[in-house]
Amino acid sequence: MSFYSNTPILFGGISGVTATRGKDPEPGTRISYAGKEYVYVYNAGTTQISKGNVAVIATSTTGYSCTVSSAVYGIPVGVCVHATLTAATYGWLAYRGTVEVSAPSACVQGSAIGVGSNGAVATYLCGTTGKEFGYTVSAGSGSTAMVTAYISC
Repeated sequence: MSFYSNTPILFGGISGVTATRGKDPEPGTRISYAGKEYVYVYNAGTTQISKGNVAVIATSTTGYSCTVSSAVYGIPVGVCVHATLTAATYGWLAYRGTVEVSAPSACVQGSAIGVGSNGAVATYLCGTTGKEFGYTVSAGSGSTAMVTAYISC
């Protein structure tokens, strides 16, 4: 972002989710807020993107349309940090910074993470095949573990 640029005005706030855009920014708009960088996206999938889930570019769509992956594949767009993006809604995803992510398997601190199935991340130490987009800052285990990770999509 250049020195002379203007940052967008957030009418709905960083946790705002809406089915109709109204005064909200265009999909693809990027902002920096509270030490994280966010991108405004459209959930083109049929599954909600819950807090801690990673979203990937939706297949056969254009622009900043994303979805939750159903398998270990896809190019990560960002992680849902605040409010759940239900199907066919617009909202903000963090694409750079320290966030909480959902990890379905044991994560060791400092391990690389990639796109996992059903919106979760998978660690490279556990054999992920998705695109690497960050590393864990804390450790966690279990089927619903939330771990702190630094991401850069």
